[in-house]
Amino acid sequence: LAAHVVSSTIAPELEALPFGIGESATYSVVWRTGPRDIPAGRATFRVGEGRNGARFELTAEGTTAPWVSRFFEADDRFTSFVDGSLRPSMVEQQLHEGSRHVDRRALFDRAAGLVRLQQGQSVDIALPVAPDAFDPISAIYYLRAAAGEGAVLRLPVNDWGREVFVTVPPGVVETISHGGTTVEALRLEPHVSKRDGQPSPYRLTLWLSQDSRRIPLLITLDGLGGVGSVRLELESFAGGRP
Repeated sequence: LAAHVVSSTIAPELEALPFGIGESATYSVVWRTGPRDIPAGRATFRVGEGRNGARFELTAEGTTAPWVSRFFEADDRFTSFVDGSLRPSMVEQQLHEGSRHVDRRALFDRAAGLVRLQQGQSVDIALPVAPDAFDPISAIYYLRAAAGEGAVLRLPVNDWGREVFVTVPPGVVETISHGGTTVEALRLEPHVSKRDGQPSPYRLTLWLSQDSRRIPLLITLDGLGGVGSVRLELESFAGGRP
């Protein structure tokens, strides 16, 4: 059977969300570039109650392990304010990496088809944006909700003014090691391409739990500039309320 390709302008609406306010997931970050895997830090994803018209506040925080901080210290926070369809109205970034401290904000003006970027107190810059664009964090939560429907998803994602397209095949179920045991998980391998159709240098793979919550149990990122490859392994999870 031919796969059904979803246009980026008519991304399917979500019938139900597998997460709720109060959900929290913490991951150990393992650096995979080198002769052996090395623990490098932690990352935490949270779902909070939105404000200023947003339904949810989606937050991702990452900190380096103490031994890494002796060479390179990072304490970053990304917050996406989204509506019920998980499209962002505003994305905030607080980047604390070594001596570099940067605060950035992206405001999505969907009526005008623009995203307005502001770094610190500088004058904002307006760039065109797809009317239904996601940001990287909201895209992951959307994939959790839309995965397993047997369709190929194609989503526009805007990352600080840089627009890419993420094409996600339906995925396959496979057995992985998690929490000292083996479990079945749905593996998703999004393909990221630039506006000109050229593939992006980095790759993302997610393994989602097979229950109704579709929890990301394992995430790998390859081809990251200056980093190489990392793996995020779920350490703890707390569910949220509907």
